[in-house]
Amino acid sequence: MPHPDTPDNIEDFVEFYRRWPALREDVRGMQSGSEISSDQASIIRWMVLVIDRVGPADFDPHLEQQNE
Repeated sequence: MPHPDTPDNIEDFVEFYRRWPALREDVRGMQSGSEISSDQASIIRWMVLVIDRVGPADFDPHLEQQNE
C-alpha cells in the first residue's frame, strides 16, 4: 500500500498545490539527474517556474472550499 504522502495519492489540483513545496525538491532533483537529456532538464525547469507561479487566486472558489 502506498504511503499517504506519496505523489500516487494526490487526488486533485488543490492537493497537488498544497503539497508542491515538498514535491518541488524531488522535481528539481530530477532536473539534475544524469538519465535525462538537456531538453528534458529544460522542460522540468520551465515546469517548476510555471508551477511556482500558481497561487490560491488561481483556484475556483468552490473547488477550494470543497478541499478545506
